[in-house]
Amino acid sequence: MSKAFENRIKEYLDGHASAYPLFKAKYENPKKNIKDCCQYIYNTVQKANGSGVAGCTNGEVFGMAKHYYDEDEIDIGKAIDVRVMVDHHIEITPEEKKELIAKAKQKVIDDEVNRIKALNKEKIAKAKKAKKPEQANKVIPKEIREKVQKANDKEFAEKEAKKPIEDQTSLF
Repeated sequence: MSKAFENRIKEYLDGHASAYPLFKAKYENPKKNIKDCCQYIYNTVQKANGSGVAGCTNGEVFGMAKHYYDEDEIDIGKAIDVRVMVDHHIEITPEEKKELIAKAKQKVIDDEVNRIKALNKEKIAKAKKAKKPEQANKVIPKEIREKVQKANDKEFAEKEAKKPIEDQTSLF
């Protein structure tokens, strides 16, 4: 038996009884109780489905609960072991809602920044590969290409050495 399910059914029926005086009289019947009401619902769902796994809307479940109380004599069925998932309605304040929205927006921004950084790292890596001497224009004499490459490598190494460790691009 699921205590959360029993509580959810009781919460609904309490509200329904306060709104409908005719139902309230039946709901206060001392021969009826929430445990038996839930047992009736479990068995009704199992009979209707037959496979052991079922899903029902709130309206269907609450309808069965009201039917249990509407009937003076009703067979609740045998005790069965079930697992029940219960939806929970959570009330949040406007301040909490604003905070949650702000957190969600910040997460989207952070995710997008990380995505752009990853793209930029890929572009930098591709650009570095494109600067290899063997891919350079063959018209430029070999000695000049080598001097330019050494200067580029030295300049790159100096820039990398000045950056914080987390910003350095891996050469491996």
